[in-house]
Amino acid sequence: MAGDPDQMTRAGNYVLGLMDRRERERAEHDLEIDPAFRDAVFRVAERMHIFDTGGASTAAGADDWAAIAARIAELPQMRGAAGEFDAAEAEVGRAAIIAPSPLAGRNERARELRVFVIGMAVGVALSAAGAAGYLLLLP
Repeated sequence: MAGDPDQMTRAGNYVLGLMDRRERERAEHDLEIDPAFRDAVFRVAERMHIFDTGGASTAAGADDWAAIAARIAELPQMRGAAGEFDAAEAEVGRAAIIAPSPLAGRNERARELRVFVIGMAVGVALSAAGAAGYLLLLP
């Protein structure tokens, strides 16, 4: 029950709050009618604990995540989804990493391009300053 990568990406965007109002409303509607999407959202929410950097003890962290999972399972959209995982599947879900969004690669390339352009501009400016200094020192 690996799930469609696009569906997992969409579920991740929903859980992380990266959707605009219209997309979020559509996702909430799909939670009510699409068990596969509901399962994907539940799996992504289970996996979010890897981003917990609060420094709490392991026992407290596990209790916190159990409380969050219980609150998610109580949502009307989650009827039938929470009880479908056994302990082994939940542990595998905790150990897995969510596939990055396709936009993440584009954003990284744009950042690298900006760094390159800034580096080139600084290099040209330093070369021009060096040439100007050399020309001023000539007799």
